[in-house]
Amino acid sequence: MDTERLLKELAKRDVVSRSVLKKLEQKLADKSDVPSPRAVAKFLVDKGHLTAAQAKRALKAILTPEESAILESQRLDDDDDSAAAASGGLPDLPSLSGVGMSAYGDDGGGLTGGGLTETITDGDSGDKKSKSKKKKGKKKAKGQNEWDSPLILIGTGGLVLMLLIGGAILYLLGYESAEERFKNAQEAYDQGSYPQAIADFEEYLEKHPNGEDAPLARVRLGTARIRLVTDVKRDFEDALQVAKEETDIIEDQEAYKEAQAELAALLPEIAEQLSQEADQATTIDQMQKYVGLTEQALVLCQNAKLIPGNLRDKGQLNAVREVLDRIRLRQTALESLESTLGAMSQATADGDPKQAYAAHTAFIKQYPQLAQDERVVEAVAAAAEAEESLVKLVQEPQAGLDAEAESPVIAELAVATPRVEAAAPATGVAVLRLAGGLYGVSAADGALLWRRYVGAAPNLGAPLRIGDDVVAVDSRRQELVRLRAADGELVWRTPLGDDLSQPALVEGRLLTPGASGKLFVVDAESGDSAGYVQFAQPLRTPPAYDAENQAIYLAGDHSSLYSLSAKDLSCLGVFYLGHAKGSIATAPIALQGRVLVLENDGAETSTLHVLGVDERRSIDRRLQTQRISGLVTEPPITFARRVAVATDTGHVDVFEVSAEDDAQPIVLLASRQPTRMRRGPRYAGVHDGELWLAEVGLFRYSISPSGNRLPVRDVADPFRRDTFVSPLIIQDGALIHARKRPGRPGVSIGATDLRSGKSYWETDLAAPPAGAPVSRAGSNGLLHATAAGSVFRIDSAPARFAVATPAKSDATDAAPVFELASGQSDGSAVYWDATDGRAAHAGRNGSPSYALPGQVACEPAAIGAGWVVPLAMGQVHCLSGETGQPLAAPYQPILKPGERVHWQTPGVDGRRIVIADDRSITALELVDDGAARLEEIHRVEAAGPDAAQGRIAVAGGLAFVPRANGRVTALATDSLEEAGVVDPGAAVLWGPYAVDDQSVLVATAGDELLCIRATDPSQPAWRTTVTASDLVGAPAASDGAAILATRSGSLTRLSLADGASTGGLDVGQRLAAGPALFGGDVALATPDGALVIVPQP
Repeated sequence: MDTERLLKELAKRDVVSRSVLKKLEQKLADKSDVPSPRAVAKFLVDKGHLTAAQAKRALKAILTPEESAILESQRLDDDDDSAAAASGGLPDLPSLSGVGMSAYGDDGGGLTGGGLTETITDGDSGDKKSKSKKKKGKKKAKGQNEWDSPLILIGTGGLVLMLLIGGAILYLLGYESAEERFKNAQEAYDQGSYPQAIADFEEYLEKHPNGEDAPLARVRLGTARIRLVTDVKRDFEDALQVAKEETDIIEDQEAYKEAQAELAALLPEIAEQLSQEADQATTIDQMQKYVGLTEQALVLCQNAKLIPGNLRDKGQLNAVREVLDRIRLRQTALESLESTLGAMSQATADGDPKQAYAAHTAFIKQYPQLAQDERVVEAVAAAAEAEESLVKLVQEPQAGLDAEAESPVIAELAVATPRVEAAAPATGVAVLRLAGGLYGVSAADGALLWRRYVGAAPNLGAPLRIGDDVVAVDSRRQELVRLRAADGELVWRTPLGDDLSQPALVEGRLLTPGASGKLFVVDAESGDSAGYVQFAQPLRTPPAYDAENQAIYLAGDHSSLYSLSAKDLSCLGVFYLGHAKGSIATAPIALQGRVLVLENDGAETSTLHVLGVDERRSIDRRLQTQRISGLVTEPPITFARRVAVATDTGHVDVFEVSAEDDAQPIVLLASRQPTRMRRGPRYAGVHDGELWLAEVGLFRYSISPSGNRLPVRDVADPFRRDTFVSPLIIQDGALIHARKRPGRPGVSIGATDLRSGKSYWETDLAAPPAGAPVSRAGSNGLLHATAAGSVFRIDSAPARFAVATPAKSDATDAAPVFELASGQSDGSAVYWDATDGRAAHAGRNGSPSYALPGQVACEPAAIGAGWVVPLAMGQVHCLSGETGQPLAAPYQPILKPGERVHWQTPGVDGRRIVIADDRSITALELVDDGAARLEEIHRVEAAGPDAAQGRIAVAGGLAFVPRANGRVTALATDSLEEAGVVDPGAAVLWGPYAVDDQSVLVATAGDELLCIRATDPSQPAWRTTVTASDLVGAPAASDGAAILATRSGSLTRLSLADGASTGGLDVGQRLAAGPALFGGDVALATPDGALVIVPQP
């Protein structure tokens, strides 16, 4: 270890006065046996020139890591000599035992036994000299000297006085100079002249190391050095090193607090900038380097002496940590990238691009931020190039079928409500796809002609029109169907066994993309399938057909565009576009020898790619790109040489395509900015030089190339508050559209005059059911209502496919919205508009509607000829279902002002009613002793885990109440005394429903169905497995069995004796309500309000 290095380190840190260091250097220079650095440090600590902490920091700066470890385990105090000697680590202090050095210089006394003998004071030598002089003075008194005259003595004293005064003046002048030096250094610092400030502070400390402002000067010098590399040089790697060195000195100064505010800004900035360097690094080594430096900077930021907690910006430091976390994830991603690239390269070399795409898809799903990495792009492009030779037509002949698939459905009844009736100048039938069904509507008057359920599929648009027929995808059965547009009768169907997208008609063939990567080839006339063209990735959009060049263009789910020969479906080429998975939502457009592809490559923007083809008619180059505001979710409209593009923001662009000019293949003719920033599908149509746009409201624009404008044209009936939900159909002189009216269920189909924008007719359909159909007593008839307020009577079984119009309907906007349906024993029904507090009765004498006393809180329950109607305001009424008049005075619980009651569906036992809210369970009785009223007979508290949660069912004089804790409690209806408790093991999701006078059924989140009997309410009579979340509506009881319906479309028959399944069937359609008996059959309601009749299972 080098003692000289220690002295230099102490000088650098400026913690020991320079005169002391200079004296030490002189003394040590003359010694052959130089004390160790630790011995010198111990000496300075003992003499008060250095603190133990300062000494340790200076020693650590020059020691090896092993020596530093020894130093950390020991103390620099008075007992350190023995500790050091005992450890055998560092030399002890005997070599300094005779040292007595003055801090301000006295070379007298010199050495004792060759050692340093001076102490760090002036006392000893000064005292010796004065004593010597006194002795000499006494000797002189014996013989007077001739120079001892009074004048000489007075003159000598005056000279001494003058020297003292001169010294004082010089001291004062020096003191003012120190103050001025510090002031100049501070001014340079405040002005940001850090090089000048550093020089001034260094000069000040050199000349005035013990000055009054020296501690602050050392602090300012340190922060100036840090600011020089951060604010001026902007070298944050160097800044970290400087900060580490300077803060080590700053925190030892008395004035360290003066630096805290600045360090609270400087140190986090260093950490932040280093984290950005790490974030921008492109190699793992660079990342690791800067992550390590950032972590060192964060350690400084956590030093409470440098940055106290009240000054620490936790948000900034957390942001830095988040960047480091993100970088660590990217490091992992880069490591995964290497293995993925290897797998893709191997798969491509093996002629298996599908496996390469699979590796790419899995990687991008996990690390989407690396989707555009150059190496990833190159690997996918290589796979795309390799794929060209593998795209081939697979011959797999299959004959089309002209018979309907087997189905348990006996009859289907579609329902619709004409609302505005007038004749439109249009002929034929318009077919729309809505709510999972195909609807055939007369273009002339809007009459619903037929409905066919084909399954919900959001990516499928309007059916493809071929002559008098339509072709559509049946997503439920995964087949392609051709139907007669006039009546919906089947022409043929072809099962393909894939998730299909919209087909395209090419030279008499229907080319239908599949999610498995197959492009199915089906003959449009016969439905016969020739096979499919196999690709290495999913296909989700229709192909485009260029009739002039006899070429087909198809977008893959990601990355690639394919060019096929229309003659033999051979692959002409694969072009790497590089689009992300699912970013292309519409078919390419082939026009004027160009191929246009719309890619949704931003959160709120899309890109129009204009591509060129070579002599083989294969896409081979990108000619132009055009940025478009909004996402393209609906197919653009082509007319003549033009393309109209409407995005989900309402932005509209009309382009003209040029066949000759490769430099400018498209020209923007006209554009219109959105009038409102509401996102959603926009449906466009072009007729006679005008662009129709359906969004929230119906708009008409004149396509005017001059001025790049789309001037607005008037629309007589613009439906400004309605949201359009289907592609526009232009048929003869009418524009046929579908829209949802605000606050009204279902869809309104309408026809608009293309000249004036005036509405011809409107028909409401596809509204959900108000509830399960109601069996009419004494006949095979049914009552069926939709939520739109229409009631339908079915007196006999309808035909296989039939259409009904309502027996009674309010066609106005004020019509009630039926939310609940309830049947009575006399075969009538009441339909409840719970929100608006209205109801309608359906029976033999029509369906009058009436107002209720308030909003309905829950499903009402029948009581004799009337209904128990709990209101949200808290009252419980007993009303006539036919007129809405009160049959008894209501029950009024005690409530606080403004308090509402959350009633659960009550259970009725004769004249007794058990009803509950989230605080209590109450037993009421319908009392009629001259003044009919609902009277409370008992009430028990039930809150928290014991609160009632769900409907209450009554069987055998017991009310079965599901609780928040998951248990089902049986209570006596007259006293609310507990008769039994069943713990199903999971929360109740469905029920309880009474299925006979002794039994109730409940289904739980544990996918179990339980039967509980009133004869033994403490345990289930039986259990069986069901999917509870799929059950819909109340069960129907039939001959000792319960019939249960599911939303997914199945019926199950269970024996009430033991829960065994005795039958079941798949309806083939989704269901929206429970079953109703219809003679020997079962009637079911679908989500779009249709009625389906099937045999009892």
